[in-house]
Amino acid sequence: MRWYRDTFAPNVPYTELMNIAERSLPGARGVLFLPHLSGERSPQLDPDTRAAWVNLSLAHTQADITRAVLEGVVFSLGEVLEVISAIAPVHQLLATGGGARSNIWLRILAEILQTQLIAPKAEEGAAYGAAILAMVGVGTYPNLEAAFKMLPQDSNTVQPQANPVYEEAFKQYRSHCTKPLKLFVDRTSSPKVGG
Repeated sequence: MRWYRDTFAPNVPYTELMNIAERSLPGARGVLFLPHLSGERSPQLDPDTRAAWVNLSLAHTQADITRAVLEGVVFSLGEVLEVISAIAPVHQLLATGGGARSNIWLRILAEILQTQLIAPKAEEGAAYGAAILAMVGVGTYPNLEAAFKMLPQDSNTVQPQANPVYEEAFKQYRSHCTKPLKLFVDRTSSPKVGG
């Protein structure tokens, strides 16, 4: 989201971008964003694939494009979650950091991932999640479910709702990811990150 904001909406606060995204519908009115700005690492290791908006037309708005970015990131997370779930089923996820304060972001995550989200009111972000994992690792709690019970009761819990629009959009996302975008790039003149 930082790249999108810095590139297309440099003076717009994240909270306003979330408000803009909320003006679009689930599925971003058909726009898909493939978030492979630096290639793809998981579950398909391919450093040469690139990002793209798919199905973009003159009829689409800033709200559709912004929401497509959010949804595309979550579709990518969904592919990773499927790999993890094949090893160990996941029923809850802990959402921390700035995005966890956004209701639309939490709803998109829960609906696409079809997993309950718990967003603690704590501001510690990644350190908070790491501490919870460490407590399970050292045996303070027998598993993540028990550790989640220690979270403050004022946590925001978001239950997944089935959404056929997201189910279809995820299929479309996957079909585009199986044919990664590898356009000809003159490596001597392509922009470098940070320069």
